[in-house]
Amino acid sequence: FDLRQLTLITVLKEIIEELRHHQAENGVSEKLQALVGWVVNRLDR
Repeated sequence: FDLRQLTLITVLKEIIEELRHHQAENGVSEKLQALVGWVVNRLDR
């Protein structure tokens, strides 16, 4: 991993946690969560 990838992964994981935390109140779409999750999975490889 280079530092940029690692930083991006960290930021995306923070975003996912925020989305999960606020999902009930803000109605965050499952498609958005799935998309962000897919990006993280791709970067984690």
